[in-house]
Amino acid sequence: MNSYIYLFIDSNLFIGAKYRFSDFQFRKLFNLMNRNSVKLLYSDIIRREVEQHIKVDLDKQIELYNRAYDACHILDKYYGYKKVKVNDSVSKVINEFNTFLTHRNAHQLDINTIDVNTLVNRYFEKIYPFTDKKPNEFKDAINILALQSFAENITEPIYILSNDEGFCMGLDSNRFTIFSKFRPFFEAINSITDNEQAIYTYIEDIFRSKDYRYVEFCKYIKKNLDIYVEDDFDRNLSFLDVENFELKNLEIEKDSILYDNDSKEANFDVEFDIAVAILYRDESNSIWDKEDGKYIYSEEIILREIHHCYIEMMLDIGFDEESAVEFEILTDHMQLDLSDSTMILCDIVNSLDNNLEFTGSYITNNLKWVNKKEVYYV
Repeated sequence: MNSYIYLFIDSNLFIGAKYRFSDFQFRKLFNLMNRNSVKLLYSDIIRREVEQHIKVDLDKQIELYNRAYDACHILDKYYGYKKVKVNDSVSKVINEFNTFLTHRNAHQLDINTIDVNTLVNRYFEKIYPFTDKKPNEFKDAINILALQSFAENITEPIYILSNDEGFCMGLDSNRFTIFSKFRPFFEAINSITDNEQAIYTYIEDIFRSKDYRYVEFCKYIKKNLDIYVEDDFDRNLSFLDVENFELKNLEIEKDSILYDNDSKEANFDVEFDIAVAILYRDESNSIWDKEDGKYIYSEEIILREIHHCYIEMMLDIGFDEESAVEFEILTDHMQLDLSDSTMILCDIVNSLDNNLEFTGSYITNNLKWVNKKEVYYV
């Protein structure tokens, strides 16, 4: 009988990867499954939840793409752009996802084995994943009980990949080894090569040292950042433009680096604090003419805001003939979406000569403006 390393991947990892199932971490996982090293665990809940998100998310993205295509379809003559069919694209992505689930080393957990009385007791006793703030976490609870039932019949280690705190808290940490990212899982099962580890150490050193390489990253990000701000319906503000921005506290997100020996490409996430002067239209004090389809009067307001954000970076990185590391930043477009969920501080400014200087950081929980305004908008 084969001795496997079992791995359960929560739906949030699949969804958070934006369904790019050909990315390095999934290819590495697939190779481990091919070598009979890892057996993937999943439930029908995971399958159906991910497929549902694929349908909804792709439908939304394809609608936006096709709308943009309709507005400038003359470009297809020069660049070969074509409208995208929703059903074809959804089927393609779902098939890529199901490649993992139908692999010979994938095992579907039997949710019929869970004890309903135990499920009901967890609900009323507020045992994780059920909490006062999240009282309806039945999908997570069923997955937890299915995993516990499966674990009772095997002795091999079971690893969990999830960034859902409630779900993870509901698992027995003495039986399950839990990670939120792929890299620490690969390290735990000793599937990281010396070459990969050298690249990880090099990239982490860039952000520790804050040397010229770090300065290059900061300048590159600032130059290539494309900032989009969501309309604020609560305050009745419509986004018009970004007047200015400054970013600080650029750090690599822990354990996010993944390196592909074949392509010589490294992916990782960086987090940072960014101060932005944003021009909004105050809809409450603006006048819209329905007949003419334009504003008779538009009252504009500038807010300065501090947001904490994450973006994904990609490098072409490797060793030269003298074993020295050299790299090139491949990420050429970085869209940064700002909203209430990313905002930390906000106040009103009275001119374009505003001061965006701030001190502290989100990580140390001490962000503040250097020149604090007396009048607050929020």
